[in-house]
Amino acid sequence: MRNLQKDMETCQRATPEPWEIHRNDVGDEYACIVPTEIYDSDGFPVVSYEGGLAPDCNWKAETLEANANFIVAAREGWPEAIIRAMEAEEENAELKQELIAARSRLVDVEKALYLACKTLDDKADCPTFEYDELPEGVCKGEEYCDCDTAGCWNEYFIKKARETHD
Repeated sequence: MRNLQKDMETCQRATPEPWEIHRNDVGDEYACIVPTEIYDSDGFPVVSYEGGLAPDCNWKAETLEANANFIVAAREGWPEAIIRAMEAEEENAELKQELIAARSRLVDVEKALYLACKTLDDKADCPTFEYDELPEGVCKGEEYCDCDTAGCWNEYFIKKARETHD
């Protein structure tokens, strides 16, 4: 597997983009127009038909070396980067589906909890009267609870469940 950070550094050392392709005709009897040179935005030849990497120009050896390394690395790295991006997109799509399913299950559990609390509401008083110590924020009732008793039980069970996670 390629080191994408190293590949990015190779890209950054090469002649800055944009590059543009120049085409010329080649051949004798039947001319064929093909890409022959690549220039940067300042007209610097990155690759030249007449002699490889930028002959007869004001250039630095390290720039030519960086451009050659970039071209070689791009040939190897670009396909791998595309494959890895496609795999990441596929995994992302799968994770989105899992998240949607998990949210759906969570909604089902919340509804089931509330229905269970509604059933409990018919058989028991507010948790304020059932327990000496309640988790904070369960019920605001004092001596008499006139609020949604099923909602109090719902909050009670949610708070107790969170206590077991913390």
